[in-house]
Amino acid sequence: MKRATKLVLAITSAALLTGMSELQYTQYAPKDTGFPVAFEYPKGWPLDIEQGKIDPYQQIRIMGPQNSEDSYHSYLVVLRAPLQAEGKYSGTDAFLQNYKDHQLRRSEVLWERKATLGGLEAKDLLVQYTMPAWRHKDLHAPEVPVKTRIIVTSDRNYLYQLMYSADAREFDTHAKTFEHLIETFRLAAQ
Repeated sequence: MKRATKLVLAITSAALLTGMSELQYTQYAPKDTGFPVAFEYPKGWPLDIEQGKIDPYQQIRIMGPQNSEDSYHSYLVVLRAPLQAEGKYSGTDAFLQNYKDHQLRRSEVLWERKATLGGLEAKDLLVQYTMPAWRHKDLHAPEVPVKTRIIVTSDRNYLYQLMYSADAREFDTHAKTFEHLIETFRLAAQ
C-alpha cells in the first residue's frame, strides 16, 4: 500500500475515533421488506437486506469502516430465521452450538453469558479467531485476528441474531455502536 494511502487511512481512523461520541444514528423500521424489527444504526454505514435462497432467513448487513491495514471490514448483522418447523434451528442453544461447531480455525470462546434482547431472554457470545485477509488475493495473504460478538434470542416462531465482527485489534472502536444497536433493537408488531 502506498505511503499516501496509509496516511489517509490513519487520518480517517483518527477522525472516526475522535468523532465516536458524536456518531449519528438512523432508524431502521420495517417497510415492505417483511422484516419486522426496528433498531438504530450509524448514519452513513451502508445497509443491505438479503433473503436466504436455500435456508429461509432474512438478514440485514451493515458495513462499517475497514481496519487500518485495509484487510477487514467491521460489520453488523441482524438476522431473522424461522424455528424448527420451517427452519434449521430449534432455538438459541441449537443455533449457538451449530455456530461453535462450524467456527473458523484456531477459534476461542472468550465468554458466553445470559442477556436480554428486545425484551426476550438471550445468549451473548464473544469469540476470537484468525482468518485470511479478504482483500488480499495472493496465497500468502496475512491473517487477520477477528473478534465476533453474537447475541441470539427467539420468540415462539423465529430466531433473532445480532452480530458485530471486527479486526480484534480494533474491536473496541465500534463496540459501543453495537451496544447501541442492542439497546434500540425491538421486534415490530406483525
